[in-house]
Amino acid sequence: MATRADFTLDEWRQLQFAPFWVFTAVAAIDGKVDEQEMMALAKELGEAHLFKEPLVRDVLQSCRDQLKEIMQSLQVRPQVILEGLGHVADLLDRKATPEEANNFKGAMLLIAKKVAEASGGGFLGVGTKVSDDEKLAIVSVATAMRFKVS
Repeated sequence: MATRADFTLDEWRQLQFAPFWVFTAVAAIDGKVDEQEMMALAKELGEAHLFKEPLVRDVLQSCRDQLKEIMQSLQVRPQVILEGLGHVADLLDRKATPEEANNFKGAMLLIAKKVAEASGGGFLGVGTKVSDDEKLAIVSVATAMRFKVS
């Protein structure tokens, strides 16, 4: 089982960046990040204890606890996001079990989905709230992280 002790400080920071990169990839795809999207991410970080995968729980709880430090060093340019998520996938594939790695990647996609569903679309509250651009962003995240559907 992979734990925080299995990662260097730089590697752990890469894992901490992942939820923020995923958030940015989806929330900023339309050129603006709204409050509902920020609240969706905050909710996931606040409910980190509900994730079954210990590595996901530990990373998300550390994100919540070290939010200021993470935000100060986070880079969110589009090319950095997808490249960074690829590095996170490499790191997980090297240091975690295949199940832990895929669970972490799946948790990041869950965050992407929650952010995408947080605002936007639908006529009078009916219909999908997830835009085609957000769907494409989620697919890009899944591809960059090499998520495997079981």
